[in-house]
Amino acid sequence: MRPSCQSKIEKLEAVNPYLFRVRFKEPFRNFLEYQLPAMSNIGWIVPKKYIERVGDAEFRRHPIGCGPYKLVEFTPGVKIIAEAFEGFWRKVPLVKRVELYTVMEPSTRFAMVKRERWISPC
Repeated sequence: MRPSCQSKIEKLEAVNPYLFRVRFKEPFRNFLEYQLPAMSNIGWIVPKKYIERVGDAEFRRHPIGCGPYKLVEFTPGVKIIAEAFEGFWRKVPLVKRVELYTVMEPSTRFAMVKRERWISPC
């Protein structure tokens, strides 16, 4: 099990409605690795008022966040499926659907990659 990065954070602040700043107690070179959705949920940024209003249990059933994608399906430890959010305040992504699968067995991952036909969205 990977350790939480919360103990490494000195300060987390909202710079403006679209930007946050993380200050660590010491250099933390693996921080971006922790932000990968399939690896962890500690990188999700969510509206504080929503969590306070609905509570943790309801948030787990109906999570929301920020960014260019909206959650379509979430099966913990199995998969996350998201689609481009047409109302995103910036440019809507070219990739309209993202599917992330958690596959622990390396040979299974390799077989899945070999099986897929990758198609460019352009």
